[in-house]
Amino acid sequence: MEDRVYTTNRTASAVAWAALIVGIVALILAWMAYNRAGADLEQQIQTQVEKSLNATQDATQDASDAVDAGPDGVDEDDTDVNTQP
Repeated sequence: MEDRVYTTNRTASAVAWAALIVGIVALILAWMAYNRAGADLEQQIQTQVEKSLNATQDATQDASDAVDAGPDGVDEDDTDVNTQP
């Protein structure tokens, strides 16, 4: 019985070591593929965020202008007109 437990533990230990080695190799390959892509992911994300912010600001300004102009296209409240005293 004791011999069987030792063999089972030894097999489980060998499988655990093999899984660890495979995992480390997979991480190394993933890191190499990431670096090989040649693109900085943080820079791409920052660029996309800036584009989205600019598009949102433009859309907000267009919507504000449309609401301010009214349905007939005439600026009815003149709040955006700068008058000089």
